[in-house]
Amino acid sequence: MFDILFRNAKVIDGTGNPWFYGDVGVEGGTVAAVLPPGSTARARRVADVDGKALCPGFVDGHSHSELPLLAGEGMDCKIMQGVTTENLGLDGMSLAPIKDGDKADWKKHLSGLAGTLDVPWTWNSFAEYLDCLQAAKPPLNVSSYVGLGTVRLSVMGMADRPAEDHEIRAMRDLVARCMDEGARGISAGLIYPPSRYQSLEETVAVAKAAAVHGGIYDVHMRNEADAIAESVEEVIAISERSGIPAMITHFKIRGKKNWGRSAALIRRIDEARAAGIAALDTVYSDVNNEEGFLAEAMLIKKLGFDGKSVINPRQIEPLHRVFMPSEKDLNKARLIMAAIEEANARGSGVASLKGKMIDKPVVTRARRLLDLYEAGSKIDEVEEI
Repeated sequence: MFDILFRNAKVIDGTGNPWFYGDVGVEGGTVAAVLPPGSTARARRVADVDGKALCPGFVDGHSHSELPLLAGEGMDCKIMQGVTTENLGLDGMSLAPIKDGDKADWKKHLSGLAGTLDVPWTWNSFAEYLDCLQAAKPPLNVSSYVGLGTVRLSVMGMADRPAEDHEIRAMRDLVARCMDEGARGISAGLIYPPSRYQSLEETVAVAKAAAVHGGIYDVHMRNEADAIAESVEEVIAISERSGIPAMITHFKIRGKKNWGRSAALIRRIDEARAAGIAALDTVYSDVNNEEGFLAEAMLIKKLGFDGKSVINPRQIEPLHRVFMPSEKDLNKARLIMAAIEEANARGSGVASLKGKMIDKPVVTRARRLLDLYEAGSKIDEVEEI
């Protein structure tokens, strides 16, 4: 007898085969049998789904839901879309391993991706972090990478310099320990500090520690615009030289002048795979990314709408709720970048604004905002909608 029996379902089994009608029995939280429709099977609970689709749960392979999960939130935003597994620790920025002295700054650094929920960080090691996730009783399955930015932070802080040999050994040891403690691989965000300070040689050396444990390398590439071809080659080289399977996360091309380059880059990845290099790429599940949202907002403004919520479906597809950056935020970002340029001009590594030192995460966010605004502004160059 099954715990649950779903009757009269349109079964999509995830193998790529056509759907078919059938009954599905679940026992102990696991699919135990897929049966012909109208089977005589019995269950403690029977649900007649009346021809609705029934399929395996979806995996959100690129999630930043660490803090909501640790806070014990119900995650309806994912579950109601069919997501049953979330993969965390993306873009080189996992929540562990972490030293007590680094926690306050790392929380601030991650806030743009992970949010600012008031969750106590009681862990240090990766194993302790996973224990905290388990204790929060997440309503779905969870896996996590260990971020190479987090690893570098533990060994070198936010230092913008090449790693020395003893530091590379320490990072390799730390990655190996995290893999033993349950990490499914390593991630890198090569546009975010401190991952952006990692060289090809450093990444290859550290990735070898994950490779021998069966891990994978999930990477936000160093450049997604003019230098994207070089960035793809860097990922392929890391995979080839370290022996680790590599996955380019949210593969895209930014900038109008780079439109049309994707076919050649995908061919290059296919060539690497044909040569035995385990490299692949993933894309967003929609046709826009954050840069696209902002470009839409700029277009809406140009067309005379308010730029916040009213979108003309004839001219913009698919529909999104879009928010414009405020002029206040843009001006602050410009002031921050001007202060950085002034500090660089006088040969100082320290910049300040209104007497307060500007840290690297603030610079990163300011540069990102201005980059996105510029990408959106270029919508004016489009002659026909």
